[in-house]
Amino acid sequence: MKKYQKNNGFTIPAYILTLSFLAAMWQLWHYAPMLPTEIVTKFGNGGRPQEYESSSTFINQNFLLYCFLTGSALLFRYFGIKFPDKFVNLPNREYWLAPKRKNKTYRRLTNFVYLFFASTILCSLSMTQLIIDANLYLGTPFSNLTAMMFILSYCAIVCGLLIYIFRKFRITNSQKN
Repeated sequence: MKKYQKNNGFTIPAYILTLSFLAAMWQLWHYAPMLPTEIVTKFGNGGRPQEYESSSTFINQNFLLYCFLTGSALLFRYFGIKFPDKFVNLPNREYWLAPKRKNKTYRRLTNFVYLFFASTILCSLSMTQLIIDANLYLGTPFSNLTAMMFILSYCAIVCGLLIYIFRKFRITNSQKN
């Protein structure tokens, strides 16, 4: 884990989380004045509009979502270690939460949480961009295929993160001794 550690303790996953949050904030700030007062937020087959809402509601909901996701990840860094061990669902929990390994384990978990929330923000940002494009460029329908690609990419990233977490928390024979 030290290869990801900077002098100030800010890790690569923390930078990724920060950059994804800033990209989402830029998206909202940049496109908010361009949107019409009422926008389509739900689309049916073939990209046909189904539901409308005000653009300010749409922007505010996304703003709150991004703040909630980023805040949850950052709070885990400070409060995750305070969870009772019985609530931490890890393979080989007794080994990884032993007093001499607990801090390193929570640093790894924090990096996992940062990457998970960053990927969630980026998926939401991508879907939001599709909605914005469909509303700004009226000749361009909402692309269900592109939306499906974003969702499948997000699922692949989450599966990769789960494989990462299971590989990081397995115990080899040399560690058992």
